[in-house]
Amino acid sequence: MDFDVYLSGSLYEGFPLSLLQAMRAGIPICSTNVGELVMNLSDKRDFFEIKGFSSEAIAAVIQMILRVLIYEYLFRI
Repeated sequence: MDFDVYLSGSLYEGFPLSLLQAMRAGIPICSTNVGELVMNLSDKRDFFEIKGFSSEAIAAVIQMILRVLIYEYLFRI
């Protein structure tokens, strides 16, 4: 099994082109609440917000995403 996740752990960010590429590819997006990222993505199904800026917060969100992806893979929903 291979899974891709777009991770933006920035303290400051505008609206990067790589984000649009991840959206087009259907990759889950994991981002801190900075810049225009959250404003434009908060209602999206594949968006997961990192609460805080610690490595533990990033790891927790990535673990949650992987659980969702594995569940969807196993049960094909």
